[in-house]
Amino acid sequence: MSLRNVVERILGTLKARFCILLKPMYYDLETQALVIRALCCLHNFIAREGGTVDVLEDAEEEVEGK
Repeated sequence: MSLRNVVERILGTLKARFCILLKPMYYDLETQALVIRALCCLHNFIAREGGTVDVLEDAEEEVEGK
């Protein structure tokens, strides 16, 4: 598998999970790189903790004291 295919697959996965990537970003290039890096970290966290967004909802409930 080529590096290009790997990168395209990763970006496709991120776009499917985070709709912010479906529209153009109007930030400077450095900020765009930081957004992508943060979304990769968030994706890996979600995958490691069970693979669903429910992990985030559970954390939100803990913060709100439910």
